[in-house]
Amino acid sequence: MRRPARVTAALALAVSMLTPIGLTAPAQATSSLFFINVGPNPDGVAVSPDGSRVYVVNTGSNSVSVISTATWGVVSTMSVGTGPTGIAVSPDGTRLVVSNTQAGTVSIVNSATGAVLHTSSTSTGGCTSPTHLAFHPAGATVYIACGSSMRIGSVAVSSGTYTTLSTGSHDINDVAASASANEVIGVGGFHALFVNRPWAPGVNPDPLAVATNADASRTYTPHADGTMSRLDRSAYTVTNYPIGQGLRDVALTADDQTAYVTDETGDAVISVNASTMRPIATFPAGTAPRAIALDPHGLFAYAVNTSTNRLAVISL
Repeated sequence: MRRPARVTAALALAVSMLTPIGLTAPAQATSSLFFINVGPNPDGVAVSPDGSRVYVVNTGSNSVSVISTATWGVVSTMSVGTGPTGIAVSPDGTRLVVSNTQAGTVSIVNSATGAVLHTSSTSTGGCTSPTHLAFHPAGATVYIACGSSMRIGSVAVSSGTYTTLSTGSHDINDVAASASANEVIGVGGFHALFVNRPWAPGVNPDPLAVATNADASRTYTPHADGTMSRLDRSAYTVTNYPIGQGLRDVALTADDQTAYVTDETGDAVISVNASTMRPIATFPAGTAPRAIALDPHGLFAYAVNTSTNRLAVISL
């Protein structure tokens, strides 16, 4: 496949900067790893649809670091609300939405200028601790995991209007939406919650993250005990698979064939065959990697190293 000139140049620059690192079981892989310094206590990470920008939420400075993948440097810093944790980029790349957990708000930001267009008070609607986010494929709505508020909400991007979609009996730590927008799924407290289908299955302990495929037929949630649950919606089954040591976050490739999961205990990112649920390769990812995002071209994985204030860039 012919890569765009920008991507080819970025890859060449990355390769010229990096020292190859040999990887170990479950398979041998050749990877390159380097780090970009960001703000204090980084938490969430997201990538623009064209792969040209990486956005890292800095909880300790109430800001977002904007990284150019052409130069691998921080090109600007955006100010948001208090205690931000999650971030999502609209499908057209023009808007960022940041969850300000401590403030009980979300910031809707113009990605080109860094200007905050709306600050939506989710706490007035009962979502007092918004954590992580997922965009509707059309880009008009963003879904919100409400943490200890035990609900899933949504915000209209154009107006900042908040709506509660579903209320559960457990924390909602993360939320995912299918590409067809037929399903919204939240996870937390030993459970998953499907908004548009009466299914709230039990999963392994304390799920902190969730990803789902295009039609929500398969949903993946990693656990601190090193397993990852796969929820098969058509059969209403949940199966747990051993993957690593202490898993934290998960992201699916655009073709839904591979899941990449951060192993916070193992200082690694593990690729997993999404059909067989067998680990493919293990990539070094810095100290205790947490949030993960994937380059849309399949070239890089980005993992946040919260304790060292860095973003790990892993060449795949």
